[in-house]
Amino acid sequence: MVKKKKVTPRKKKKTGNKNVIGDVHYVPVVHVVPNEDLKKYKKEKGSMKNRPVAIVKKNRDSTVEVAKITSKKPSKKQNIRGYRSRLATTKMSKESWISTENIAKSYHTGKNFKSGEVPLNKKRSTRVTTKDLNTRKLKKKRKEKKSSRR
Repeated sequence: MVKKKKVTPRKKKKTGNKNVIGDVHYVPVVHVVPNEDLKKYKKEKGSMKNRPVAIVKKNRDSTVEVAKITSKKPSKKQNIRGYRSRLATTKMSKESWISTENIAKSYHTGKNFKSGEVPLNKKRSTRVTTKDLNTRKLKKKRKEKKSSRR
């Protein structure tokens, strides 16, 4: 009698891109603007179009943190305090800046952002370059050092 070998079941491969850092998504405004500021935002912008955000951090539990991208130049105060970093090497349709503040949860649903799930399910072809992400990190560190001195 011939003995059969025990076959161990294969592990399923995880689908999806592991390296999502730098991906640009256009998400509805309600997810990235605080609820108390929505009226002010609508009055200022005139419309509630989808807003560009970039994935800047991926956590171990597959949640991600995003940062807002804007084409509006930072004020002198924002520039001095390090609230925004210029996207120098990233090819966007307009000259753009990225916020140094991370958003981990949606203001609308209160859930953590996950890559591939609503609202981060439709990725654009543009990516924020690693050079721009590194300058953003440096600016964020400088901002934190200044605030800790006070």
